[in-house]
Amino acid sequence: MFPGSESAAMEGAAPFAPGTLLAGRYRLGEIVGRGRTAVVHRGRDLGDDAGTRIAVKVLRRSLSDDAEEAAALIAEADRMRGFAHPAIARLAASGVEDGIPFLVLEMLEGGSLAEITRAHRALSPAQAADLLCGAADAVSFLHALGWVHADIKPGNLIRARAGAAKLIDFGSARRQGGDSTAARARIVTPAYASPELIAGAAPEPRDDVFALAVVASELIAGRHPFNHRPAMEGDVPAPPPGLSRRGRAWLEA
Repeated sequence: MFPGSESAAMEGAAPFAPGTLLAGRYRLGEIVGRGRTAVVHRGRDLGDDAGTRIAVKVLRRSLSDDAEEAAALIAEADRMRGFAHPAIARLAASGVEDGIPFLVLEMLEGGSLAEITRAHRALSPAQAADLLCGAADAVSFLHALGWVHADIKPGNLIRARAGAAKLIDFGSARRQGGDSTAARARIVTPAYASPELIAGAAPEPRDDVFALAVVASELIAGRHPFNHRPAMEGDVPAPPPGLSRRGRAWLEA
């Protein structure tokens, strides 16, 4: 799910070694990503004849005794079961092994958009739109269901083989109008969060729109519009070059 980010340091964060079989079915491979609360392995689903390639998200070793974080990962699986959309990474299964919860997800091989932003590559508006159009539709789908993702950023947008980005990581997702304290506590990337969300307001659809616009601007300009600092109310960065009047209006809305 996060190809290209392997690191020896990740091994110590993982509660299970590569080669471990979870639920008698899911064989773990190397670690390909890590976040604040979980690590992600490549894997194989041995329960089907094809040995389908999968990604397995597992609670970090340091949190294995944290009941709150374990419950949060289980809750993420529960909410993802209602998020069937072609631009949202598909949840195949979930479970608990030795008291540690895990999620089985489709494996996306194209790398995250963070690989583009870290390299400061500037895409054309058309290229950025091709990458983000499906994810934007997925965000609209979530909002129609009454949810806010609340952590849209380049690292949570992963390219599928076809090239378009899919949305991942619903650990911060909240019901619209939900508890603001819980939402704020799970924000991990202030550089993409709206000023209102950083200030502690309950998550709203406009927070996801703001974050997606920041990503779009960064992809087109080759630089973060706020220099990777949290945006303050009233900040208006210069729009990236090459945008149509309509595109500028969308970013500034």
